[in-house]
Amino acid sequence: DDDDDDNAEEVIQFPQQSFFSTLWDHFAIVVGKKEDKEVNMEYDIISSRFWSSFRLIGIFERLMFFGTWMCWDLFVDVICTLPIKAVLSVVPIIKGILTNTVMPLQYVAQIVIIIAGIWFMENVDISYMYHNIRGQSTIKYYVLINMCEVFDKLCSTFAQDVTDTLILKATQCRGLADFTMVLVLLVVAILAILAHTIVVLLQMVALNVAINSKTSGILTIILSNQFLEVKSSVFKRLNKSSLYQLVCWDVRERFQYFLMLALIAIRNLSAYAWDIDYFVDFLLGNLALAYGSEVVVDWFKHSFVTRFNGVTYDAYLEYEYLLCYNLLDVKKPLSFTEGRVRRVLRQFGSYSNITHTACPNTFCTDCCWLLLALGFLPFPIMFIVYKFLSSTFKINQISVWVLIWCTLMTLKVLGRQTLCKLLHWRLKRLSKKLKKRPNPSDYGCANVEDGVMFPLGPSDRFGHKIT
Repeated sequence: DDDDDDNAEEVIQFPQQSFFSTLWDHFAIVVGKKEDKEVNMEYDIISSRFWSSFRLIGIFERLMFFGTWMCWDLFVDVICTLPIKAVLSVVPIIKGILTNTVMPLQYVAQIVIIIAGIWFMENVDISYMYHNIRGQSTIKYYVLINMCEVFDKLCSTFAQDVTDTLILKATQCRGLADFTMVLVLLVVAILAILAHTIVVLLQMVALNVAINSKTSGILTIILSNQFLEVKSSVFKRLNKSSLYQLVCWDVRERFQYFLMLALIAIRNLSAYAWDIDYFVDFLLGNLALAYGSEVVVDWFKHSFVTRFNGVTYDAYLEYEYLLCYNLLDVKKPLSFTEGRVRRVLRQFGSYSNITHTACPNTFCTDCCWLLLALGFLPFPIMFIVYKFLSSTFKINQISVWVLIWCTLMTLKVLGRQTLCKLLHWRLKRLSKKLKKRPNPSDYGCANVEDGVMFPLGPSDRFGHKIT
């Protein structure tokens, strides 16, 4: 007991210092030693975190470049090849009806969605929407922008799920019961896609109002609303799987935002009789500011998300590998596709039984499964592109549309060949650079027997290991 009392007294002893010695300690200069291993180790850790943010920007932009190119390829694929596939599927459908076998209705169902969307957009007056939004107060405009941001994500997710369900059910349609279910899903998909189209159209018209505004107040609302995305994403706990889904969402958002700004530029230039001076003096600066803010927000967001969640920039190399591998692998089954189907199968513990054969020499030719892989739904933005171009150029001749189709088809074939070569080249480079091949099962939900549905990452936002 006496020994314990002596130890306690030694612990609570406080060194006696005078006022001037304490003051001198505040101005003491710390001189590091070159052979101090602890300081060198701390410097390596801190500097690696600092410079990794800048390396992340380059890797992220390369991922965005390939991702937006893939979105463009899928977008043109739906426009050019989907009608031909629908016509070619008529014979198997008739054969399935006569022999009571499986009918491939997925292409016809998507054509019905396109026809319904075009008919709906023909009855929409964009000029009325533009002047109505422009006449609103700044507060109402701010509320509209925030509502469009929220409903865009909600409608996009719901429409994607319904469309995925429709496509998967339509590929296995057999009998009257399956056909009735396909019709019900088709009606729900049309309503969901049209609702999403209205939200994207409102968002685009509001952006057009901000760009054409003579004052910078409305445009400032657009820019500040983009920076709110940093607040909603940075302070969340994300693992590599959740971060991969965030990257896919940013790819789709970047492509959609670029198309919206391009349509706004075409619309405004046609209103000013294609005046180059107007484009250079006024329009180009606002467009660059709007698109540049989107890019900078993505840089900030991913830099701090990786910093707070303990994820290195090597994870984005794995994302690039997965994206290239999934889109180049044509012989894999549908269940291996990096999308909702694979994640659902893993939730029920059946993903481990899936085998696949890699063939990274050809590009997957079925756009339906690629839409599942990237999670990109092109129908809403396609309807808006049709409405803006048809109302701007007043194209009523079928020959002109055929010429546009032939031009897009030619560019699509050439672009796909180039994209396939680039993806194959990047896949080889990434295979040598990465220490081990990324496992696609690490980027989805956990199996049920794992005990958790959404496992946490290896570290929390403060860098502490999660046990």
